[in-house]
Amino acid sequence: MKYIYKHDSISYKKTEESGSALIVTDSINNQLFLNPVGVEILNYLPEYSESSEILSIMSREYPDVDDKVLEFDLIEIMRILELYGIIECCDEGSFSTQGDVEYVIAGDLYYKQVSRFIVESLNNDSLKHFQEKDDKYYTPQLLRFRTMENYEYGVFAINGCDIIGYMALSCSPVALSAAVMINCIFVEKSLTHDEMKLHLGGMLNRLMRLICSQKKINKIRIAYVCATDEEYYDDLLSILKKIGFEHECTLKRETTLGDLQFFSLFL
Repeated sequence: MKYIYKHDSISYKKTEESGSALIVTDSINNQLFLNPVGVEILNYLPEYSESSEILSIMSREYPDVDDKVLEFDLIEIMRILELYGIIECCDEGSFSTQGDVEYVIAGDLYYKQVSRFIVESLNNDSLKHFQEKDDKYYTPQLLRFRTMENYEYGVFAINGCDIIGYMALSCSPVALSAAVMINCIFVEKSLTHDEMKLHLGGMLNRLMRLICSQKKINKIRIAYVCATDEEYYDDLLSILKKIGFEHECTLKRETTLGDLQFFSLFL
């Protein structure tokens, strides 16, 4: 993979005795923490222009590690550095499936594509539910930050080369809590209701396999603001109800726009 190293993109770098380093970049004024391998790769970048050249060096330095493992780690770190404006990868980077739709946990290789899908969905007629409508909330850097800080976990549905859905859940920081909250959902409007039901269920199952490996969860919850006393309804909620979500409670006058209604799927 060809890349362009952006000289003077790093405004501050502090290396620890362990070999790890704290990086602050000029372009977006964000902090990035790199482990020793990440720092090693960062130091190689100005000297070369292709990832294959760096991989050759790493293969000699780590002869006991399979080249495929080294290449995956190298590309992942390069994609992280691209997010923070340190390099520009000439290859956009893509993930594709053969045949069936796959549900993939959003990570360093995919934040850029996921961010683009979300921003496009905010501005078209996709089926969606979200708490924050500002594009800046969904930048690749902030998607990564929320994941790294365990604020939020995201998953996307991909069909071929096209992302067709995204969902993010958050866990309560309270140790005794056994509920997770759906923060946002974005689904391609072109899908049929049956396809939406299938892929919403698939994304939920994939996220729950991840979260339930860390703590016990009894229910998944989604919140809607309602300006009237009637139970909230929209197309997305009707599909969630087919999956098993049900109205759990209403908090009267909880928001400046009206009541807050909670719908939950009990596990």
